[in-house]
Amino acid sequence: MTLPVTFLRLLRAQNEMVGQKRKKSAIAAEVDDELKEKRRVQWKLNQRNSRQKRTNLASTLTKENSDAAEAIEALERRLEALAGSAVVAREPMSVFRGNAAVRIIDEYYQVFQNGFATCPVQQQFQYDFVRKIMTTSTSFMNAQGAESVVNQWRLMTTSHHSLRIRPLSCEYMKEEDGVVVRAVSRYIVRISRNTLETLYPHVLSREALVQHLVGLEVDALDTVHSYFDGDGRIIRHDVVIDFVNPLIKLLGNVDLAAEVLNGAHLADNGLVDIERNDKRAQKALLHGDVGRPQLNLQALMSKLLATFMGRLQRPNLLQAQGYIGGRWNPSTGVNVGSIAAMDVVDTEAAVAAAGDALAAWKSRTPFERSGVLQKWDRLLRDNTNDLAFIMSTESGKPLAEAAGEVAYAADYLRFFAHECLRHEGFLVPSHLPGRRLMAMRQPVGVCAMITPWNFPIGMLARKVAPALAAGCTAVVKPAGTTPLSALAFAKLGHDAGVPDGVLNIVPAAHEAAPRIGRALATHPTVRKLSFTGSTSVGKLLAAQCATTMKRVSMELGGNAPFIVFDDANMDEAIDGLIQAKFRNTGQTCVCPNRVFVQATILQKFTDRLVDRVLDLTLGDAVSSGCHLGPLITSAAVDKVLVGGRPHLALGPNYMQATVLAKVTLDMHIANEEVFGPVVPLLAFETESDVIDMANATDMGLAAYCFTSDLGRAWRMSEALEAGMVGINAGVISAVQAPFGGIKQSGQGREGSIVGLDDYTELKYVAMAGLS
Repeated sequence: MTLPVTFLRLLRAQNEMVGQKRKKSAIAAEVDDELKEKRRVQWKLNQRNSRQKRTNLASTLTKENSDAAEAIEALERRLEALAGSAVVAREPMSVFRGNAAVRIIDEYYQVFQNGFATCPVQQQFQYDFVRKIMTTSTSFMNAQGAESVVNQWRLMTTSHHSLRIRPLSCEYMKEEDGVVVRAVSRYIVRISRNTLETLYPHVLSREALVQHLVGLEVDALDTVHSYFDGDGRIIRHDVVIDFVNPLIKLLGNVDLAAEVLNGAHLADNGLVDIERNDKRAQKALLHGDVGRPQLNLQALMSKLLATFMGRLQRPNLLQAQGYIGGRWNPSTGVNVGSIAAMDVVDTEAAVAAAGDALAAWKSRTPFERSGVLQKWDRLLRDNTNDLAFIMSTESGKPLAEAAGEVAYAADYLRFFAHECLRHEGFLVPSHLPGRRLMAMRQPVGVCAMITPWNFPIGMLARKVAPALAAGCTAVVKPAGTTPLSALAFAKLGHDAGVPDGVLNIVPAAHEAAPRIGRALATHPTVRKLSFTGSTSVGKLLAAQCATTMKRVSMELGGNAPFIVFDDANMDEAIDGLIQAKFRNTGQTCVCPNRVFVQATILQKFTDRLVDRVLDLTLGDAVSSGCHLGPLITSAAVDKVLVGGRPHLALGPNYMQATVLAKVTLDMHIANEEVFGPVVPLLAFETESDVIDMANATDMGLAAYCFTSDLGRAWRMSEALEAGMVGINAGVISAVQAPFGGIKQSGQGREGSIVGLDDYTELKYVAMAGLS
């Protein structure tokens, strides 16, 4: 599929863009208020006219409707007779014994569907019949409870317009302090905006997704547990609704269904509460204590796991539990679907396990540790397809790039497996006779690692490989959006012979991340913390680490310049820009964020760049031939304020690649890191000008320069304020080279022999008495 490219004329000034956003927000608020007022007026009008509609019903009913009305009256009489016997017996809910009442209600709906399908006031009949059910068959309930049930049912039918319910079963269970009734129903509802407002309010902010959903029919099951006290008064209702499987079936896309359900809030019982912002619904709750509708994400996760299992050659790579002390233990916390969500208690257990394993692991010879890493390297390469599929599915990284990342991670294991064999100390000349002076390297100890989602295996290997090679043990907190890749990596390490406790993986939900980060940063057993992520979080962790004076290495945000001089090979420069910018759909810390092109070639460069971007293919990340996958979350899409529209047919997180012209340094996009497929083009005149423009940032991770002038290449490499500079190269990372930034892009280096040094302490030894 060919990807269209939007070529935009940028806003003249930032304040104009802010003003337009505020104006749009104000207009949207006015429209929203107007719609609410219209709905309120319409609802009042319906209430006022309902009695008149009843009066005029006889003139509108056909003969078939009249026959149906008679059938309904007969059913009502049967129901009253059944309820009467129950009232005499004074046994609450005995009317449901043998499901007799359920069968009557079911017959009513059959008649209603056949006889009143064209009736203009069909809802009023539904209200009346349900009211009769509540006041006759559940006479043990107080009047307030019966009225509340009817009002809640009225609200649902009004909100969803076309709601059809078929009761399936009803069980009556006595308990010491009252009665519990479990009712299961099948319902079909056509999704409207009111439906989304009631059930999926978080979706309303995504208009394209709303348009896709409105009009679809959901066919689902719900289970209601009604609790009554000893006097027959209703206490509360708990409602569990399965929205997962119906949405998967409707949308034909597990990821899109997950996006619709995203935003629900985890409950202690492993279910998920759907936020309800409809005040009328809240007023209709029984005695103010009815449970909100809930959905069980287990069904969704089971579907995802089944999809994974069918594509993996080694299904046991898909681990859904934490890895602490060599055992796959479920967390003591709440499970999100089937993925263990750990917290501080689990983190402390992982640190303890790493501390217990440290002495034995560091006492192994470098040759023994190297052997484990080499076997791990081979296992990664042997399982490339499975690892790439897991990574691509959970992160959206195109499959070919994911496979390349697996090879990149294996390269780190191989490099440090060999490097640890020659990681030597050194002798120091003595200033006194009979003495020997030396410096030796020893492992730092227990190391904590917090890894990002955009390279879930590559960055994990870049941290874990040198740590284990040096004799350290590790506790890893992977990104909450990509835990499966980290757990699969750990599984292969376990198979390669990594001893219990040497490597520990602590997956966690987003809200637990700050607590776990603080626990790792302040724990006295942890002697080094390595973090890759945002600058703001890095600063916070560094401050927390200072309380125990532990070593830190930080790879933080970037704002990389990409400079093209008029003497550069334009084809090579565009190739390098495509490689650097659109890798992982623009979601890397070394992506060029500001593309400076010499003014004399800017128009020609722009035209040719647009042609190349047109050739990029946007598609399903796990499909072959895909250049661009989705952004990681809907929040990432929302951050891209200017750019192409989402491709809803593929999913809500797919974003068009975009080229922006006439960008100036006073615009936000020239001063903030953009994690997305957006290329801003800026013009420059001279070499000194572009050096000043490129360095006008607090960040200093990577920089790129294309020129055919060798002298200029040297000058630029020295003048650009960045930890890494690519000259005529769009891909600069290599396992044998130090990776890291300056300024607020971090401190310390990963990769290369320097990366191994960072996991050791240098100990000086002076030995006397040797004369």
